[in-house]
Amino acid sequence: MGTRPGDSGIALLPGWVGRILRFDPIPGLAMHEASIAVELLALVEEQARRHALGRVTGLHLRIGAMRAVVPELLQAAFEVVAKGSLAEGAGMRIDSVPLLARCSGCGRQVAVEEFVFLCPGCGAVLDEILSGKELDLLELTGEEGGTP
Repeated sequence: MGTRPGDSGIALLPGWVGRILRFDPIPGLAMHEASIAVELLALVEEQARRHALGRVTGLHLRIGAMRAVVPELLQAAFEVVAKGSLAEGAGMRIDSVPLLARCSGCGRQVAVEEFVFLCPGCGAVLDEILSGKELDLLELTGEEGGTP
């Protein structure tokens, strides 16, 4: 995943990472979710071709709280960018992953609320993120009919 400010990506399956390089903004849609939807569609189309799908009927995503994605906005953005593509009309299921961190001072595991990274037990900074950074496409469903 991204390591520099402004660098982000979507992990499709273990080892597959898509990076958002450049796109034309879609008027009326949230910029963050629109950029994810554009890259997600590119990955979906690539995988559909690879697996000879003529039409994509569903997506299953896992998105961590640190990604700051509003599921409804992502779904709306994907509907817009997918028009006319093999993913037009595809359903989208999104599992949200909470932001969890561990305190290296006392070892406590903490559910981070409102991005406050302080341990409620000892007051130290929570410096190990355990979950919440995910942006994964877990499953792609569709109908056969394409060419690999």
